[in-house]
Amino acid sequence: MVYPKDEIVYKNLSTAFIDLRALLSTLKSEEFSGTLEIGFPKNKGAFFILSGKVINAQAWMGTDLKRMIGPEAIQALLALENQKDGVLDLYRLPPQQIALLANSLQHEVLFKGLSTDFARFDRLLMKLREDKHDGFIEVLSREHRAIGVLYLEAGESVEVLTNTSDSQTAVIDPQSISIFVENIMKQGAILNVYKTPTRIEEKKEETQKGKEEPSPERKDRVKELIPFFEEVFSKAEKLIDGVTKKGTFLAFLKKSFIEHSTTYGFLDPFAGEFDYRERAIRLTGELREKDFARGVVDCLRTILASVEKELPKGRLLTNKFRVEIESSLRKHQDGIKLLGLGSVVSPLLE
Repeated sequence: MVYPKDEIVYKNLSTAFIDLRALLSTLKSEEFSGTLEIGFPKNKGAFFILSGKVINAQAWMGTDLKRMIGPEAIQALLALENQKDGVLDLYRLPPQQIALLANSLQHEVLFKGLSTDFARFDRLLMKLREDKHDGFIEVLSREHRAIGVLYLEAGESVEVLTNTSDSQTAVIDPQSISIFVENIMKQGAILNVYKTPTRIEEKKEETQKGKEEPSPERKDRVKELIPFFEEVFSKAEKLIDGVTKKGTFLAFLKKSFIEHSTTYGFLDPFAGEFDYRERAIRLTGELREKDFARGVVDCLRTILASVEKELPKGRLLTNKFRVEIESSLRKHQDGIKLLGLGSVVSPLLE
């Protein structure tokens, strides 16, 4: 994927002495926007960071360079944090550009290998404008050398990223975009047209519009759930670490956070709103008790599935886990029923 790399913040930092999570945490506190690239002999990828939050990632893993995007890529890249033979590159980009690039990671092919010998570039753009197309056009020379990428939002050309020998340069001036299109029509090119889903910023706005602000009473209701989940987490940690090694449960827990962070924002490991350490839950975000319960329950169900699949005697462990959960439910059942969350928590026993 082509994106600008002109404003270098750090280059060739060794993973031997850089704490990846600490760096991401620092970038969050600084509300940094840009890309963090990671390169290892057999794995590589990049985090896309908007105002301090990792909004997307892509990774190529293993000898076959299997491509991953989204939460799967984030999880795969974080799993490399203890390897010492990699390098990190950090580039600063405007927030609107990061949103555009991050959204483009997930795409589908609309047209492939269109030659300007028989396809008029200007007429293609006119058609995409009529269709209010969201996506991008990859422009290649006749020899299939990357020339640049033209991004469109609602059919309008919003940015061109041109590829040079040593860097990528962003062009957003409308007149310059027109010149780029004219030059491509004169010299000829191969065009690949891609469609992308609804833009990240739009999704965020829709979520915020539909989000109900929790009242002070609801904040207290969420707090009432914490002792129950602390007890369940503690029992799970004791069971799982007891047959493996210390830290195994936390590894499963972090993995489940990443998997469900798209649905439940408070689980985002970089947001710092929810954490479990030393048998205690720390919650700083404001949310509804049902959203909190559903998010944690989904994480626990994911952990149960992972334990059963990945650990020796996993089925025995999960059966013991459910017995412990049932015991905790009986202990806290009055409070859970009072909050109307019996149906939310009950799937833990399935």
